Amino acid sequence: MQARIFQPLGITEFDWMLDAAGNPYAMAGLRLGAGDLATIGQLLLNRGRWDGTQLVSARWIEASCRQSQPYNPLCGLLWWLIPEHEHYLIDDAKLAELRGAGVSDDLLRPLQPLLDRPFGTRRAYYRALADALGPTWIEIIDREVNRKGLRLSHRTVGEIIGVKADGWLGQYVVVLPAPRIVAVRLIRNKPGYNADTDAFADFEDRVRALAR
Repeated sequence: MQARIFQPLGITEFDWMLDAAGNPYAMAGLRLGAGDLATIGQLLLNRGRWDGTQLVSARWIEASCRQSQPYNPLCGLLWWLIPEHEHYLIDDAKLAELRGAGVSDDLLRPLQPLLDRPFGTRRAYYRALADALGPTWIEIIDREVNRKGLRLSHRTVGEIIGVKADGWLGQYVVVLPAPRIVAVRLIRNKPGYNADTDAFADFEDRVRALAR
């Protein structure tokens, strides 16, 4: 990576967490400055080409930026895919399916107020789940639904319009090819970190607003 990617891109300062055998964690632990992360985003935008040299094959870039498996339509190859829109809906048919699969009424009963309410963004949907199920809603849904191979709602996604990296604490790289936008946001871990404000959860929405 240093010889074939970082050096041609002019990236000289980086750190990568290693496993016990001394190998970098491919899926996480890479530390770069904001400018260097923007360079990675620009390389993606340029379909792997930099200063007239093809550093990464265009086919690999294309494969990285489309659905990589059948389980999550928004998961590429270590990039999250950004759809034009998302819709989430819990209805009677979904509740009946979950109940028939053994999901407990302790989970299904609090979801009744969300019945037939369409949610147009993932953030709004997640906020509603948190309000209905409490602060441990992620663990509850994972235990009761995800581990059984089920989906809690009907989910539809629109055309993919970009990709993003979404890191711990609120680190983001957002790449939107059509308007040729690359946006980066970093934050340090510090005492008093407040996820409600410091995580900058609407960063992607603000970047997308620049293209409108």
